[in-house]
Amino acid sequence: AILRELRNLGIDIIFGVDATCRLVDSAEMFDHILFTFPHLAREDATIHYSLLIHFFWAYKERAKYIHLTLTKNQVERWHPVKAAESQGLMLRGTTEFLDAQFPMYTRRRSHR
Repeated sequence: AILRELRNLGIDIIFGVDATCRLVDSAEMFDHILFTFPHLAREDATIHYSLLIHFFWAYKERAKYIHLTLTKNQVERWHPVKAAESQGLMLRGTTEFLDAQFPMYTRRRSHR
């Protein structure tokens, strides 16, 4: 129901995008890109930092705003601000993600 309401407002929502692959066949611009709780199913801060650099590089010119959701521990270990700055982006702000505000959202790891 919520998706239908958003689409009726003219808001396009794309799911299942592989953040490791740039959408090279499209020059489409977005107002917002959300990257929620990325994880490569390995506890390795170095590869996650590299993922963030690649993601910011791939999408920095495709959106007005990029939103990244991480756990506090990931912020401390993955250095997302440094990764964004390495691609010419700047932090506009932070806010705590409160699971209670999104009762239908469940955090989980994908072990594909």
